[in-house]
Amino acid sequence: MTIQFNPADLIAILPELVLLGATCAILLIDLFIKPSQRDITHWLSIAAIAVTSLFVWRGAPEVAQGVTAFNGMFKHDGISVVLKQFVLLTSGLSLFYARNYMRDRKLLMGEFYLLILFATLGMMLYGMSMIYGATGTLDLAAISALVGHVEHPGWLAIGLVFIVSGVAFKLGAAPFHMWLPDVYHGAPTPVTVFIGSAPKIAAFGLLYRLLEDGLGPMSAHWTLMLAILSVLSLAVGNLFAIAQSNLKRMLAYSTISHVGFMLLGFVGGSPAGFSAAMFYIISYTFTAAMAFGMIMILARAGFEAEEIAEGLDGTGTTGD
Repeated sequence: MTIQFNPADLIAILPELVLLGATCAILLIDLFIKPSQRDITHWLSIAAIAVTSLFVWRGAPEVAQGVTAFNGMFKHDGISVVLKQFVLLTSGLSLFYARNYMRDRKLLMGEFYLLILFATLGMMLYGMSMIYGATGTLDLAAISALVGHVEHPGWLAIGLVFIVSGVAFKLGAAPFHMWLPDVYHGAPTPVTVFIGSAPKIAAFGLLYRLLEDGLGPMSAHWTLMLAILSVLSLAVGNLFAIAQSNLKRMLAYSTISHVGFMLLGFVGGSPAGFSAAMFYIISYTFTAAMAFGMIMILARAGFEAEEIAEGLDGTGTTGD
């Protein structure tokens, strides 16, 4: 297959280009401002996300099936618009929550904002490898058409296992959940707000695109895998959450169980199931962001408000 660059394809990724340009500009500006002026970086980051959101909205395709770019490797349709908007919204919410928390603890550094902006940009793009090795293309429609005719179907099956495992690790589904409680607990709460919200939407979008658009003919294989992951996530998440005394660890196990519920929508392999899973992950993301946000609002310098046993007076002991 001959790959040709079409300058018109850049229109499809204009929101990503805007966010990339804004992030690079903020990176340069942050080098020349004083620590006491760090609020400039904060508000510029919020503005970058808001402008990118506007470009995503204005660039929404008018046709139901959307538009493709870069030889079919990039698809822009209604689903991508909704997912990108909520990724940007939750990323902006994470930055909004973080300002006072990070300033009180003298952690208000430009690197925090830049890493979140670059991570947000990464959530709006994705790639894969072994599927390409088996089919010779990254066009999801072409992959779907070639699934039953590849010369080495074993490579395709291995690629499917790796894709499901990788996305399950990103989502925090059991048994790939081991990192989640420790990271949620150990990271500063503003970082936990971010990694516990927006990336889940991006991971859902990745899973949907790859499994439904590209590997739909192999649904008999991946629905079984997702069913197992769903049951394990529901069991591990709910049972281990009971024993937690730290709110952030409890919310981490809550994430694991909610991912299990979301995966149930994929198990059916139907448009209704995918719609339900999309609604669920967006609803969960906002609920989790608000829950972590409340922890951040209650916290202050010297008191993190993370332990369930901590009294309202902030002494770290249960009141009489």
